[in-house]
Amino acid sequence: ADELESEYEILSQTGGVPLDGIRTGIKKLDNLVGPMTPGMLVIGAAASGEGKSFFATNLAYWAAVHEHKNVILFTAETSRQQYRRRLIVRHSNDLKFPTPISATRYKQGDFSPEEKDSFNLIIQDLKNSDYGKIDLVQVDNSTTLQTIMTYAEKQALLWPVDMIIIDYLSLIAPIQKRANPQQEESDKFKDAKRLATTFNKGKGVVLVTLHQLSFQAREKVKWAPGKMYSMRDVASTSEAAKSAD
Repeated sequence: ADELESEYEILSQTGGVPLDGIRTGIKKLDNLVGPMTPGMLVIGAAASGEGKSFFATNLAYWAAVHEHKNVILFTAETSRQQYRRRLIVRHSNDLKFPTPISATRYKQGDFSPEEKDSFNLIIQDLKNSDYGKIDLVQVDNSTTLQTIMTYAEKQALLWPVDMIIIDYLSLIAPIQKRANPQQEESDKFKDAKRLATTFNKGKGVVLVTLHQLSFQAREKVKWAPGKMYSMRDVASTSEAAKSAD
C-alpha cells in the first residue's frame, strides 16, 4: 500500500512520467511513445546504413548527459573507438563549447587550433561533471546474452545500471544452439525480454537492441512515397513483435 501511494504521488507531480523513465531526446519520438521504463525491451530496426548506431549513440548520450542515467553499450558491429569518437563529437555540439569538432579531423589527428581548444574543454568537462556513466564494451560473435547479463549484473554492484544497449542482437551468439536458425533468433528475443524484466533482482532495466532489416524490406519501401516498415519486417521470427514493448 505504501509503495502504491508513493508511486501515485510521484506520477501526480510529474504528469504521469515515471522518475526512472528515460527519453530518447528526440521530441517527436518521445511525444509518440513516452519514456522508456525498466523492464522494457525496445527494438531500433532499420536497414543497413540507415543510422542505427548513430541512433544508439544519441540514446546513450542523451541518457547520460541530460538525464544523468548510467548506460552500458555492448557493440558487436561498430567498434568501441567509433562509438567513443561519435560521443565526443556529439558532446562538442553543446553550445557551451566554442567550436564543434570534426569527426574526420579527430580520426586523422588533425584538429584546427579552435577544435583543439574545444577538445581540451570537453575532456575537462567530462572529467569534472556529474553526468551519468557510459560504459562501452566491445564483444564478438561468441558472446551470449548470458555473458552480457553477467557483466551488467557485476557492474550493477558498483553503480546503478539504468539502460543496456546491444548493437546488435543478431550478432550475439545464442545461449542454446538450435538446428533451426529461426528458433535461435526467437530465443534471443525471449532471452532479451527476460533480461530486461529480471535484471538486478527484478528491478529491471531498459534494454535497447538494434536490429538490421533485410535488403528486401529496404527495397520494398525505398521507392514508395509515404510507405514505412511494418512489424513483419523486423525479424524472421514473430517473436520480435511479441517480446518487444
